[in-house]
Amino acid sequence: MTPVTNYFFGWPFAVRVGLAIALVAPLGICLGALMPLGLATVAALSAHREEYVAWGWAVNGFFSVVSSVLSTVVAMAFGFNAVMVGALALYLIGIAALARIPAPQSPGGR
Repeated sequence: MTPVTNYFFGWPFAVRVGLAIALVAPLGICLGALMPLGLATVAALSAHREEYVAWGWAVNGFFSVVSSVLSTVVAMAFGFNAVMVGALALYLIGIAALARIPAPQSPGGR
C-alpha cells in the first residue's frame, strides 16, 4: 500500500477519499458478511432461533467494544502487524467454525 499512498499523496482530497473507499470496500463487504451468515445459519438450525440470534448480537456487541480497546493496546505493545495477524487468525477460526455447522435439512428430508 505504501507505493499507492505515496503516489496519490498530492492528489485532490476527493480523489483520495474515492481511492480509500475503493480499496477498503471489498474487504469490508467480505468481513461484514460473516455476522449475517452466522446468524442465518444458527437461526435455521435451532428451535430457539430468537434466543440464539439475540445472543449472537450480544456477543458481537461485547466483542466490538472489547476489540476496539484491545487492538489499540496490542498495537501499542507489539505493533499494528500483530493486530492484523491476530485478526486474520480470529477470522479464519470463525470461518472454519461456520463451515463445520451442518446444513439445515429441507422440510422433505433431502
